[in-house]
Amino acid sequence: MEVKSQLTAFIEDQFFSSGNLQKKLKKNVKRRKAVMEELAAVVLKRFLLLVLLLDKTLTTAELPESLPLLFDPSAKIKTSADMIRTFLKGSLFGEGDTVKQLEYMGYVLRYAQGVVNEFDYSTTNLMVDFRDGIRSCKLAEILLGTPVLKHTNFNTTSNAVKVYNVKLALGTFSDNDKNVGLIEGISFRSPN
Repeated sequence: MEVKSQLTAFIEDQFFSSGNLQKKLKKNVKRRKAVMEELAAVVLKRFLLLVLLLDKTLTTAELPESLPLLFDPSAKIKTSADMIRTFLKGSLFGEGDTVKQLEYMGYVLRYAQGVVNEFDYSTTNLMVDFRDGIRSCKLAEILLGTPVLKHTNFNTTSNAVKVYNVKLALGTFSDNDKNVGLIEGISFRSPN
């Protein structure tokens, strides 16, 4: 809990305030509206820079897989661009797509958090967890360095999708000359 309070204090001190503007406000209270507008511009600039920094870091750097997700898996916002749109939604009217306007100025956002990032690849029961083929594809990607997950179907409600994912993983292993024995009669029935 201490880390959360320290982070909150840091954001309030460094992100939502400006020492110069606070001094101006103390000197001349009548200019309060103008100073508040200046402060809003400073906060907007810092917010845009923070989103750009996180976006560039997550799209260009080699980061460890243990890094926490940028967006909560249950949240509606899953991209950097959606974050900007949501932040500016209540203050800009008639501007059209603000992200497009920012792109014209060179402010390009690329990060999108997909289901590949949000899926829990941990395993507790091999018989159950590897049945849908998703973890097998992740294993193939880790062991072989082949990008398999972008072809994996994460909507595993039907048996056909599960079979497709398992065949994709096994096909990846066999294409890379790894000795994978196919077992005839694998059951993909749900335990229900």
